[in-house]
Amino acid sequence: MQTIGSLLNRPNQNRPLLRQVQAAMVVEVANEFITEKFGKDANSQARALYLKNNILTVACLSSVLAQELRLRENELLQFIRSKYGQEIIKKVRYLA
Repeated sequence: MQTIGSLLNRPNQNRPLLRQVQAAMVVEVANEFITEKFGKDANSQARALYLKNNILTVACLSSVLAQELRLRENELLQFIRSKYGQEIIKKVRYLA
């Protein structure tokens, strides 16, 4: 039996799987950022949905919270890039 880490480290064979796992982890980190900066109540109003083509999509039910997230977008990008590197995310897209 092999560990997940050893399976993910195989070159080329599991590249799509690795990208999917990284995307899920980026979404988790983005949601962690939202909770950390805006409190637990913000989870019901804003949530990172998915990462595709280096664009993170965030859904917001509150236009006020969406605007606050836009103002802190650079902070969010730095938070994510500090954990996963510069190339993982290029911009954030908001759905309101």
